[in-house]
Amino acid sequence: MAGHSKFSNIKHRKEAQDSKKSALMGQYVKLAQSAVKMGGSTDPKLNPKLAQVIESAKKSSLGVETIKKLLERMKNKEYKDIMIEVCGPANSIFLVMVDATNQVSARTEVKAAMRKHPVKVSNSPSSLHLFKQQGILYVTPDPERPNLDLEEIAIECEAEDVTKETNEEGQEVIKFLCDPARLSEVKTMLEGRSLTVENFYEQYEPLAPVTPSEAEQKEIDSITEKLENMDSYVEMHTNIEA
Repeated sequence: MAGHSKFSNIKHRKEAQDSKKSALMGQYVKLAQSAVKMGGSTDPKLNPKLAQVIESAKKSSLGVETIKKLLERMKNKEYKDIMIEVCGPANSIFLVMVDATNQVSARTEVKAAMRKHPVKVSNSPSSLHLFKQQGILYVTPDPERPNLDLEEIAIECEAEDVTKETNEEGQEVIKFLCDPARLSEVKTMLEGRSLTVENFYEQYEPLAPVTPSEAEQKEIDSITEKLENMDSYVEMHTNIEA
C-alpha cells in the first residue's frame, strides 16, 4: 500500500468494499489536513475548503468522526505527526502516522492497539529505504484553458511527471509528481501560473510489494482495522500488494 485514497492511495488486498471504505477514509483525512494547512483554520465556519471536505465526507458516510478527532488534536499545538513502524506477517510493513505529543506516547498507543497481534512495533522506522517517497499535487483543470501544455508546465515548475486522472467523484484532476522535499515550492510555482492546487501531500510507494497468503491477509486486515481505529490515527502506508 502506498498511502491513502484518491489523493492518497491505501492499497490492501481486502475485499473490494472494505478496501474502498479504508481508502475513502484516508482520503478525507488527507483532504482535511490540506484544507487546514491551506485555509489556516480548524473551524469549518472560517475555512470554506474544510467545510467542503466535511460535507463530502458526510455524503459518503465515511471519515467524519475521524476528521473531527483530527481537528480537535490540531487545535492543540503540542501535538505533531509522528511515524511509527509496525512489522507484521508476510514481511508486511505498516508506516503509521499518528498525532501525539511525543514518540513515546505514540508508540505506546500503537502497541496497545497491537497487543493481540504478533507484530513488532518500533518508534524509529528502519524500513524507509524500502519505499520511495513521492510528492503529489492535484490540480483542478481550468475550463477556460483546456489546451494547457501540462508537460511544459511540469518542466517549468520542476515537477517529475504529470498525468490526468479521474477521481472517486468522476471528476477529472491533474496529478503532478515531484521531489517531496520540494512539495511546497512546486505548489507555489503552480499557483503562480494561476493553477488551483486542490490537494498536496507526501506519499510512500513500496519498492518491492509483498503478497500475503489468504490466512496472512486476514491477520493483516485485522491489524489494519485496529490501527485505523486509533484515536490518534492520521494515515498509513504499507508495502502490501494491492
